[in-house]
Amino acid sequence: SFIIRSDAHVLPTPHKVRRHNLRTIQVDRKDLDFSDRDILGTGTFSTVYHGKLLGMDVAVKSFKLEKEMTRNSPDFEKVFSIENEKVNKIKADDIKERFEAEGHLMLRLRHPHIIQLLGVCPMDCREEKENPLLIFEYLESGSLCHYIHDVTQAPLDHATLFSVGRDIALALNYLHNRKIPVVHLDVKSANVLLDAYLRAKIADLGLAQPL
Repeated sequence: SFIIRSDAHVLPTPHKVRRHNLRTIQVDRKDLDFSDRDILGTGTFSTVYHGKLLGMDVAVKSFKLEKEMTRNSPDFEKVFSIENEKVNKIKADDIKERFEAEGHLMLRLRHPHIIQLLGVCPMDCREEKENPLLIFEYLESGSLCHYIHDVTQAPLDHATLFSVGRDIALALNYLHNRKIPVVHLDVKSANVLLDAYLRAKIADLGLAQPL
């Protein structure tokens, strides 16, 4: 499944990259179809759903607003404990900044082994109750973590594991050798997704930073 990092203790510094216009890939929310029954993964700051965009399978990353995190996040008390009173709540502006930072970065990246951003639904300034959304391609075979740790899942053979490792290396080489290099900062099996042919793509660049 599409897993979102849930053990972050602070909000990372937003990506300092040249901004691209997210309006070029803005999607009408009416064209999206997903619900709480379709959750693929959840974390402190976002939840990912399997959804449909005009009938096409997609993964929808929904950034949690302050009130949702306060009430629903199991990690809220852990992340914002008494020892962290100075950071006792996440404002909508902070979530918007995280959404825009990841969106702008993903809009710049084009590689066959990095998850592709297909569209965005920004937070409406007049309707701050609407969660900002990032819409990604959906990879039906789930995460590499699932194949490694799920004892009910048939293990990948050596040839496939070699191919997956090569795909990951190619993606990281692309990130590290850009004009402005990018480091992922959260490479793990849960953030490596596999398509129907078991080709790997790196996902969840929410913590990624340009150098």
